[in-house]
Amino acid sequence: MKKIHLVSQSHIDIAWFWQWDPETIHDCCRLTFLRALLILNRVKNYKYVQDQVPFYEAMEKYYPEIFESIKRHISEGRWAVTGCMYVEADIEGLCGESLVRQCLYGKKYFLEKFGVDVKVCWIPDNWTHSPQLPQILLKSGVKYLVYKRGFKEKTVFWWKGIDGSQILACRPPFIPSFLTRPYPNLREAASLYEKYGLENAMVLVGKGDHGGGLTYQEVKNIEKLSKEHEGLQIFFSTPEEFFTAIEKEIKEKRVKLPVLRGELGWELVGCLTNRFELKKLNRLCENNLLSAEKFSTIAYAYNLLAYPEEKLRKLWKILLFNQFHDIIGGTVVEEAYETAVSGLNRVLGEAKQLLINALKTISSQIDTSKYNVNIIVFNPLSWERTDAVEVELTVPSTWSKIKLVDYSGKKALLQVLSVVKQSPSKKTVKVVFIAENIPPLGYKVYGVEEEKAEEKSELKALDNVLENSFYKVSLNEKGFIESIYDKELEVELLKNPIKLQLIEDLGDSEGRLLLGKDDFNIYTGKSIEVNTKPTVKLAEKGPVRTRLRVLRNHLSSKYIQEVVLYSKIKRVELRLLVDWHEKQKVLKTIFSFNIQQPKLTCGTQFGAIPREFSEEESPFYRWIDVSEENKSHGITVLAPFNYSYDTRNTSIRLSLLRSTVKPMLATDEGLHETVYALYSHKEDWRQAVKPSFELDNKLIPIVENRHKGKLPPTYSFLEINPPSAILTALKKAEDNEEIVLRLNEPYSRKTAVAVSLNIPYTRILLANLLEKPLKPLKSPKLSLKPFEIISLKLTK
Repeated sequence: MKKIHLVSQSHIDIAWFWQWDPETIHDCCRLTFLRALLILNRVKNYKYVQDQVPFYEAMEKYYPEIFESIKRHISEGRWAVTGCMYVEADIEGLCGESLVRQCLYGKKYFLEKFGVDVKVCWIPDNWTHSPQLPQILLKSGVKYLVYKRGFKEKTVFWWKGIDGSQILACRPPFIPSFLTRPYPNLREAASLYEKYGLENAMVLVGKGDHGGGLTYQEVKNIEKLSKEHEGLQIFFSTPEEFFTAIEKEIKEKRVKLPVLRGELGWELVGCLTNRFELKKLNRLCENNLLSAEKFSTIAYAYNLLAYPEEKLRKLWKILLFNQFHDIIGGTVVEEAYETAVSGLNRVLGEAKQLLINALKTISSQIDTSKYNVNIIVFNPLSWERTDAVEVELTVPSTWSKIKLVDYSGKKALLQVLSVVKQSPSKKTVKVVFIAENIPPLGYKVYGVEEEKAEEKSELKALDNVLENSFYKVSLNEKGFIESIYDKELEVELLKNPIKLQLIEDLGDSEGRLLLGKDDFNIYTGKSIEVNTKPTVKLAEKGPVRTRLRVLRNHLSSKYIQEVVLYSKIKRVELRLLVDWHEKQKVLKTIFSFNIQQPKLTCGTQFGAIPREFSEEESPFYRWIDVSEENKSHGITVLAPFNYSYDTRNTSIRLSLLRSTVKPMLATDEGLHETVYALYSHKEDWRQAVKPSFELDNKLIPIVENRHKGKLPPTYSFLEINPPSAILTALKKAEDNEEIVLRLNEPYSRKTAVAVSLNIPYTRILLANLLEKPLKPLKSPKLSLKPFEIISLKLTK
């Protein structure tokens, strides 16, 4: 007999055409849950399913009687908690650690409040799925996935991620209503599973978005319906009960389900560009929270600082909340958007303050006794790097020039940008300098002295040409970059000039690129080149940095583009300031690279994914690489604040802004500032992984006076040898005093590494992503598989 598992649920958007508070809390959740509880009390065989932690937190805060009733029905097995994540987040735009924290805080809440270890990832409405999700879920104790958007060819299958991890995935049919006859044909639903040899089928039922779920009358209609379908056993169930049933069938009947390898697909891709400010703030919040955790953990390990776990946890939850797919996807009403921006700005500000507090605490223990004024440059990333640092210094007014010297006596290249303020005895100047070879997750101290000699530089600048030891960049009369010559590779990187392009957007703010079609992912409108006559000028020329500025007005908007080169840093930095007032258009930057046999690879969470050149708008994380198939060389677009692109022939079109007029009006109108860069390299995409993090995870300066200290002037708190894995997190454990350290192999290669830890510890354990110990280790020497994520726990 065929068994139909009816999963009664109500999809509730945290925010969409309404705000979280008051409407979602006091209308959507309260009324939906009261209805579900009423039916549970009246119909003994009824079961209800609900996900998302904030709903339960809101009920406990505002309606404790509803919360207690839910809790009682959970204990009876009739109200099922599903969804391992804190919210139904969109996936591809988030950093890997955000996905880990979604699972960590989601599962932790449900286990602590209800004693439920959630085994199902429930994301029926989000539009993208990371190919690393199977590994993240499995290492978070999650075995099953329920989704809707994206891959539609199979109903139930094994999804295998890029590391080889696989989970059982289901895209069940959905029936919103059973109010009137003729009722939906459940035999058709059963047939979707029957073709795989399965007797069990899952069907989602109940209205959603604004909540609702099944009514009592619909439940009674379903009871009647079950009697009318001979050969079908129809009953209310839960996702986990369904998956357990088909696992039994797979084992006992040796059912072979199809296997999908790699990507699960995407829909509503306009959401990857909507509301640029949310995308940018999300990335900045992620970066600063992770850096604050790292250095707070180091200070905690050295017994210098109480770890600010409650503050960090609170900030993470605000960030996770705003990663809900409609919020970060920019489909919400203006009031909800403004609330999200306010919340993310709060996270960013407080995370920065926690980071500075930790760095100042560590700085107080560093030996800076050689100079009266010192700059301690901290590196939040786990590899040695050289990059530019901006800082304000107060020095005697009599100093005509300034120099910075590290404690080995090597002088840093420095450029004075401006005098911020001046008195008869002192002046405060803003400078930029090149900090070289800053140790991994460590620091280097520079002393401040008066300089007598002039700075010498490799940089050259004319009205339309910039040059350093790596590149010669030329602009044409239209203000477009027409040539980037790589001196090391001895190749011209561009086939055609880099241009801004406006494309007529035929879609809506819901993410559709064509009205009425969720899964149509191609921009088909007319293209308009942003090519009005520009004003080009040399905006900055110095020994550290030089900038060309291109100003132009086009249609209703104003554009300021800057091309930036640095000494000793290999990247061409492209800055863009737009006062955007276009309607029903998307703004893209077009890169046409001089690659003869191009191979396209994109960054994803904890790894990379090969792609075909396609006109379809597609998600990426941090970088897009085009390399020669023979691996001689390649070029990478580094774009940490942008989440999607498409291609035309072999040209990359990076999506920057999108401004639809319905149902939300001109969603990206206003002032926006962003940065992206080009990085050329030998071999293939693997060379671009670390530079993609360096662009937006800047070196951090702390100005410190003269004092003695136990820590030396140059130091690394953690080093990975060889540097074939990267540190993605360093934090205090959630439930005890241990320290959690997470590593990732991002290059698709087997590797063996030794982690050199200058952090006090007595014991080391292998752990899962929920920070649960798996086994003790003799030493921090590890073997990692391609794209593997490994967590360690250190006991102080």
